[in-house]
Amino acid sequence: MAYQGTALDEHIRRNWTPPEQMTWRPVPVTADKRPPGQEDGEWVTLQGLHVPRSCLREDRDVALGASTHPRHTRYDLDALTRSRLLHIRRPSWTLAEWSAAAQWGLEYFVDNADTCALTSGVTRHALGPEDVSRRRRTRQLLAIPAVQTDPHFPHLQVTPPILTLIHCLQSVLGEGHSWQVLRGTGLSDNGVRAVQLIDSLCRTFRIDPEDLPAACAHHINQDFLRTVVGFCDRGADSPPETLMRLMVRSTAATVTTEEFTSQLVVHADGSVSDPVHGGPTGPERIVARLDLGCTNLKLAFQYDGSGHLAVSTRDRDSRVNTELGNLDWHVLRLTWGHLKDRELLQTTVLDGIRLCEQRRSQR
Repeated sequence: MAYQGTALDEHIRRNWTPPEQMTWRPVPVTADKRPPGQEDGEWVTLQGLHVPRSCLREDRDVALGASTHPRHTRYDLDALTRSRLLHIRRPSWTLAEWSAAAQWGLEYFVDNADTCALTSGVTRHALGPEDVSRRRRTRQLLAIPAVQTDPHFPHLQVTPPILTLIHCLQSVLGEGHSWQVLRGTGLSDNGVRAVQLIDSLCRTFRIDPEDLPAACAHHINQDFLRTVVGFCDRGADSPPETLMRLMVRSTAATVTTEEFTSQLVVHADGSVSDPVHGGPTGPERIVARLDLGCTNLKLAFQYDGSGHLAVSTRDRDSRVNTELGNLDWHVLRLTWGHLKDRELLQTTVLDGIRLCEQRRSQR
């Protein structure tokens, strides 16, 4: 079937710049060259190439990724470095799927996924960390031009953005890749993964999820994709925030019809704007950008990951809570512990809604 993603690919490419990590991350070099400008101890030799030691991942992250990988494969190197290693070894291959997504700048999911490429061989999954998951380069795929993304490797070829998204979705739905998700969203596990993936790639590509069904036609089941897109949101900042949004909305729907919107902006004069979803920007002085909020109830949800443990971040969060409280907002800060404990999450959300409904009735 004809590829329908070309127009959206062109739009993405006009607005895309290489991600910062692609620019600053050290690159591997061939074994016949001395690593440039650093001590030998800062390099390791892998697959016959010199690789910066800084590209090795933390053992904890590697083990966690292997525990949810469909074939329990451990990836000690990040996906971007592995994509560059593959290009050095196989310069004629086109990077695809998760390797292409890493090249386009996707921050999540890729480091625990197989290294992937379009090749002339048969389609198959990687059998180990040094192997490659291959997609057969069919006549239809040959007709879709590859793209150059990596400033350090100008001849490195990757699949265009929408084809990359299609391949990653197919990988999730076909058990090619997986990661931990939690119950309580009203979706299947792969449905949650699809929403998290689309949220993250739409943020990376700066596009609206609503544009995807037409662009992915003939490649992804349209009924499934339209259903999934209905749960997606281009305002999501991270997969845990996506999970929080899905779980909070599912719980809130049992007691209220009020709308909960991601990335609401609360201004110092008390007004609220929604620029991410096309609304006006509002006054210049901003108090907070809410991960999820309900304007009518003045109820805010913020997801606090590990990055919020730093002293400077805790101080900022405290200031935000205080200013929002003075503007009559009720703030609930949720962590992964809330998301894992379904009963705790439901109690926290429902109690917050009841409190805000009581306060509204007394205004």
